[in-house]
Amino acid sequence: MVCRWVSTPSSLAEAREQVVETQKAIRSGIDPLAERRRDEQKTINTVQNLFDDWYQDLEKRLKHPNIPKRVFKRDIASTIGSLTLDSVTPMDVRAIVRRVTSSGRPTIANDALVYLKQLFNHGIKQGLLTYNPASAFNVNDAGGVGKSRDRSLSPDELSKAFTVFRENRTSFTRDNSIACALLIVLGVRKTELTQAKWSEFDLSDAKWDLPGERSKLVGWDYDSFTSKNYSVAGGTAGTCLWFAVCVSQPPQ
Repeated sequence: MVCRWVSTPSSLAEAREQVVETQKAIRSGIDPLAERRRDEQKTINTVQNLFDDWYQDLEKRLKHPNIPKRVFKRDIASTIGSLTLDSVTPMDVRAIVRRVTSSGRPTIANDALVYLKQLFNHGIKQGLLTYNPASAFNVNDAGGVGKSRDRSLSPDELSKAFTVFRENRTSFTRDNSIACALLIVLGVRKTELTQAKWSEFDLSDAKWDLPGERSKLVGWDYDSFTSKNYSVAGGTAGTCLWFAVCVSQPPQ
C-alpha cells in the first residue's frame, strides 16, 4: 500500500494511522518521500494539460512552436481541450479533422491530424495513455494529399489590398506596406526578405545577392556540398522601394 500524505492529520488517531501506513510502505520497499514528491508534481488530467506539457518540448526543438499552438487553440481545444485523456475517442479526432476540412482548410486539417498524433504519443511516453486515438487516421481522412497550385493576384486585387493597407496605416505601418510591395516586385519568400542583410544589396546596380543557404529556390550542389547564391534583379520599381527602406531604416 502506498502512503500518499495528501493532508495534515486532524487528530492523534489519524496521525497514528498515517505512521502505520508509512511503516508498511517502507517495509514494502517504497519511499514515502519520493511518493509525496511524485504527488506534488504537476497533474495532467485533461487534453489541455497534456498540450501545455507537450508545448514545453516544442519550445525547445521548434523554431516556430506558435504554429502548432495556434492550430490547437483554434481548431482542437474547443472540442476536446477540457476532456480527460482517457475519454477522448477516435470519433472525437474524426470530428475535428472533418470540421476543419469542411471549413475549406484542407492543409490545416492535415496539420491538425499530425499534431493530434504527436500530442497523444507524448501522453503515451509519459505513461498517461495506453493508446493513441488518432493513430488509425491518415491524410485521406483529413484534408487529403496536398497539391501545389499556381495563383497570382490580379492588378485589381493588389489595388484593393494596398488601399486597405493605407486605410489602416496606424496598425499596418508604412514599413509593412513596403515589405509587401517588395515581395510582389521581387517574387521571393517572406523570410528571405525579412532576414536579409544590407551587405547583400547593391542598390546602384539594382541587385540583391541572396545566399543559397537562406533560399529554397536554389538546391544544394551535391558534388561539392556547397550552396549556390543567386541574384535578384528588382528593376526600377524594386530600387525605388529599397531607397524608401533606406530612408526609414538606414543600413548600420
